[in-house]
Amino acid sequence: MKKLTVYTNIKDLELKQELLKQSDGISSTLMMFEDFYKKMVLLPDFKNIEPIERVFLLQKASSEVQNFQDLNISLKMRDFYTQSRDIFQLFHELSYNFISFDSVYKFKIYDGFENEMRILEDIFKKYIGLLEKEEKIDELILHFDYEINHYFIDNYDEFEFHIDKNLNQFELSLIESIKKDKKLFTKNIKNSNNNVNSYQVKEKLEQVALAFELIDEMKKTIEVDKIAIILPDEKLKELFIAYDRCQNITTQIDFSSNIYFKIMNKLLHYIEIPNSKEDNLFKKFDIDVNNFLLKEKIDINDFFSILGVVPLQTVSIKELMISSLEGHFLLIDEWLFIWLEEIKNIKIEDENGGKIKLLSLKEAIYHEIEGVIIVDFNEGVVPSTLARDRFLNSDLRKQLGLPTSIDIQNEEKKSYIKLINHAKEVALIHSISSSGIASNFLYELGVKNSISKEVDYNFFYDISPLTPLIEPQNIEFNAFEFEWSSTMLKNYLECKQKFYYKYILKIAQRADTTPNDGQILHKVLENLFKDRSFYEDEEALRDNLKTLIAQEVDDSTVSNIYKKRLWERKLEHLVSKQIKHFSDGWRVVAREKRVYGEIGGLKFKGSIDRIDQTPTHSLVIDYKSGSIKKVNSIKKFENLSDFQMNIYKELTKKTLSNVEFAYIEILDSGDLIKVDRMDEKEEYLMEHIANLKATKTLNLEKRADIHNCNYCEYQLLCQRGAYLR
Repeated sequence: MKKLTVYTNIKDLELKQELLKQSDGISSTLMMFEDFYKKMVLLPDFKNIEPIERVFLLQKASSEVQNFQDLNISLKMRDFYTQSRDIFQLFHELSYNFISFDSVYKFKIYDGFENEMRILEDIFKKYIGLLEKEEKIDELILHFDYEINHYFIDNYDEFEFHIDKNLNQFELSLIESIKKDKKLFTKNIKNSNNNVNSYQVKEKLEQVALAFELIDEMKKTIEVDKIAIILPDEKLKELFIAYDRCQNITTQIDFSSNIYFKIMNKLLHYIEIPNSKEDNLFKKFDIDVNNFLLKEKIDINDFFSILGVVPLQTVSIKELMISSLEGHFLLIDEWLFIWLEEIKNIKIEDENGGKIKLLSLKEAIYHEIEGVIIVDFNEGVVPSTLARDRFLNSDLRKQLGLPTSIDIQNEEKKSYIKLINHAKEVALIHSISSSGIASNFLYELGVKNSISKEVDYNFFYDISPLTPLIEPQNIEFNAFEFEWSSTMLKNYLECKQKFYYKYILKIAQRADTTPNDGQILHKVLENLFKDRSFYEDEEALRDNLKTLIAQEVDDSTVSNIYKKRLWERKLEHLVSKQIKHFSDGWRVVAREKRVYGEIGGLKFKGSIDRIDQTPTHSLVIDYKSGSIKKVNSIKKFENLSDFQMNIYKELTKKTLSNVEFAYIEILDSGDLIKVDRMDEKEEYLMEHIANLKATKTLNLEKRADIHNCNYCEYQLLCQRGAYLR
């Protein structure tokens, strides 16, 4: 008898192979389920559409559907490229589980749900129609006629299936289509490894030091090439590589860390917001930025002509894009965005690596590992927190028989248990920084207690790859050479070393082209008074706020939609209190007002958010997106470093009379709180300026209050921060 045994777990298949080598029993062919699937299904004689091509085809289908905008998905290629994944995921799950749109309509999940589903059904039909017109199929969506390969089935007398994961209805139907003897085994996987230890450290980075320490212990009983560090969150990968001083680790590196990718990504931001300061950088790489500032749409061949020579690792993707996307026209930034998206996940083998593997969970299942170290074993990381399904919530997924987020997390848990069960020694590490706690999954594994570990911080300093840029020293200093601002003075008073990096060496922190919430709200409030100096009724003010927020924050993500609604609610108090403010006679006379002048003989500058006036008085206002409750709570000024309002007072005293200074809490309270004790603070400001003028040398010793280094952009240069105390 000829038997076919099919597995969904490669480890089980490999174990069975070893057993068969040692026995003389029934001849059996072993096969992974993926291979079984390919042999069972005979596809129509059409070309399969390329993944990148399907996005363009779906965009075309979507553009032909009425009311597509109701889905809050942009048709602009840069947005649609990423958002289309949600649509494709829906089509895949419904089609491969034999769920029709009609069966979905009967569920009224929220207002507008049926309308959304009908739009999606129209997109589905249009997309399938375009595929048929081009005589192509999309294997990720079950839309084509297929045949069962009975010749394949006839090769075997008996079938045995070992299933330890969720199968969709189409996959189950393939098994059902076999009318011969068959057995189906499903596994209830439990942890059977008693040699599992859990470790707790304080800071996230400490996990790196502890992992290397545990590797040294494991090497005593386990071969080095059978030890692996598992990364649930791959953000730690770069840190492991950075501190792998003896090059013990081997891993695959994403192409996004390649210098070519980084330069191209910087070029993409340059196209959006040209900055002449970066021209020299591009010249070093023989990039003529003017070629990338075209405003008209171009085809794929023109794009690659402008782009020039590409790295060898990306040539195949370039050729695929040219063959698949010929005839499409996009703006050059859209082509560049797609190019970067397509190449960023190329895996490059670490040529200088050692033998200890650094792997993701998905990669780990393909390796023989006896010593397992899993870091980031924290709640919310293991198992991972899944992104919310854009179209189908958990209740609906359950009613439709689709895997819920809990089902998917349970599948992930199974993968961890399989990995643990096949190992001789297992170490699970979690950190408690930022209110982190150990994963509840520990209890399911039977691990009741965690061992608290103190990490030797010499690990981070010894032969450190991050050599301090400067050693403590005194350097020449002349305060008259600078044009001071409140931020600059604050940096000087708080940390001389930071001042040195930022204003003398001019080491700029990484530019973030995406504005933060505070910057967005400031821009909204600036434009709120662009064409008018006051508002008389709340409705007009509220409507304008909503309009301006909508201009700055689109609906491209669930997070953005939530943010807009949250802000609209949190700005209610501001609306009512600003109307009261204007009813008292105040009018806006200036926004983002630049002011310049001398204070005590030193040059100063500033940018005032807003100036309001009545016929007799002036009010200088600074917006704060955070709380301002403690603005007047300081009792002693000896350690005060923020003199923003006093600097504004000095720079406006010749142009404003009867002036007061205030902060507005934008969100939540909407309060306008006037700054008190200005004269007392001014005495300290003048004392600091006198000391500045008298200072001839700058002492660059590190600040003593190390907790303030946690979020400093120069903490690595100083070898400081929460994780290097």
